[in-house]
Amino acid sequence: MKKSLIPLPFLFFLALTTFAQEVMKVSVTPTPGYSVFHAGMGAIGPEAEDSPFKSELRGVPAKLKNIKRHHFIFDEKQFFYQNFLNEKISKEEFERLKQALKYEPNEKEFSKNSLRASVYIITGEDEKGNRVWLADTDTDLDFSDEKARPLLTYSDPFNFGKYKSFADNAVQIKHQRMRDGKVTEEVFPLAIVAPLEGEHVYFNYPRHYTATVKAGNKAYAIALESNRFLSEDLDDGNNSMVVLTDDIKGKTVDLSVPVRPNQYFNLGEDVYQYLGVDSREKVAKIKRVKDAGSVKSAQVGFPTIDFEGKDYTSGKEVTMKKLKGKYVLLDFWATWCTPCIKEFPRLKALSSHYDKSKFEIIGIIGRSEPKDLAKLIDKHKLTWPQVLSDEIVEKHGVSSYPSTFLISPEGKVIYKDLKGEELEKVLAELIK
Repeated sequence: MKKSLIPLPFLFFLALTTFAQEVMKVSVTPTPGYSVFHAGMGAIGPEAEDSPFKSELRGVPAKLKNIKRHHFIFDEKQFFYQNFLNEKISKEEFERLKQALKYEPNEKEFSKNSLRASVYIITGEDEKGNRVWLADTDTDLDFSDEKARPLLTYSDPFNFGKYKSFADNAVQIKHQRMRDGKVTEEVFPLAIVAPLEGEHVYFNYPRHYTATVKAGNKAYAIALESNRFLSEDLDDGNNSMVVLTDDIKGKTVDLSVPVRPNQYFNLGEDVYQYLGVDSREKVAKIKRVKDAGSVKSAQVGFPTIDFEGKDYTSGKEVTMKKLKGKYVLLDFWATWCTPCIKEFPRLKALSSHYDKSKFEIIGIIGRSEPKDLAKLIDKHKLTWPQVLSDEIVEKHGVSSYPSTFLISPEGKVIYKDLKGEELEKVLAELIK
């Protein structure tokens, strides 16, 4: 009997089509506020007097005292490109900026004509001595049509739990972007807060994204944040997602809850993988996992990621497989991280308090020099294994230090970022 052969190009096309069908693209909608997320803030100081980008501002209120100008560049790539064309940046400096920002201008994404790609705000004191701020909301360098608002001040500007109403003081900024070769007019919110003293201000863009995901016969609401609210648009490389279940709606969730790109989450009985966002299409990408039993992730509730490394001092192999059957604290740190080093005395106490058959600490060090690690191990007399590996840090999605993962004897992540007294309390409850 003659066999029927299927051309290889067709098989390749079929494979691509199948993959495309598995990935769900869910449209996301910009929504005011922080939703359930912890918002970050950036700091910006007054514009330098000799800045090559300094512009003349019109209509600044004459009665305003102690005025400071702050220049926000929200589309850096377009901004530097047009300033290079306007000869405010040298060719050498522009080449350096292109390498740092990893881009090459093209006609579809960048305009040779100058766009409104930055915005000025001014801070000062009114006639009564109250601190106020004004934003150039239409980015025309004219403040005569702008409204002065109270400048919120806090002694601890990084404690967002104290001022969820921060977003209510935001202003809507009009700006321009290139989208598919055309100049578009867009709007984003900008919020400002100041410390009690000093000339700099803190800022963020209080806008998250919402969407509905249909799984089986049920619809689920999800929320996404972008770059901890430090970018005015969706950031393809830095975003996270939360399923808005009834128990977390209206609350600020624990930092271990949001799902990062390529991590996993549950919808009903099924496991899904969050693949991140496409900022151009304004969609979130999601895929159902067919073999849920094979999933390993550095997320609470999932089997932990396997890794292999060597203890820096002894050279002995360190693997998660060998550590199974006991509670394990993975302590991610760096030699230049002062808060990490301050935790050493507490970790030493815990390491000596519990039997190694029940609990063990594994230090995993990233972005550090071997000689610096050797000095710290000797100086602080660290007795638990220390593995120097950027690869293991990256596999676990660790972006800041110190970070910790507490692993159960069964090999599941049960807590993330436990430190100090909270870590002591949890271990005392788990290990009798």
